[in-house]
Amino acid sequence: MGALEALAGELACLNITDKEIREMQALHDRMLGYYRDGDLENYFAANQRIHEALWRGEDHTRTTTQHAGSAPPRRRAG
Repeated sequence: MGALEALAGELACLNITDKEIREMQALHDRMLGYYRDGDLENYFAANQRIHEALWRGEDHTRTTTQHAGSAPPRRRAG
């Protein structure tokens, strides 16, 4: 899974728009706020949305579909 995410990140860098970068930055800023506040539920939800945005930016439907079908929820013990 890590290799697929690394590839998606590299491909997203080739395809992502300035608007998508701003949206991901806003998500990241909110995620940091949730982390600082100890709000793990919203932290993990924002983190998941960042990863989903990364996969959309990768713009390869087959890889994105494969990832969506095999990706476990992104949660780690806090």
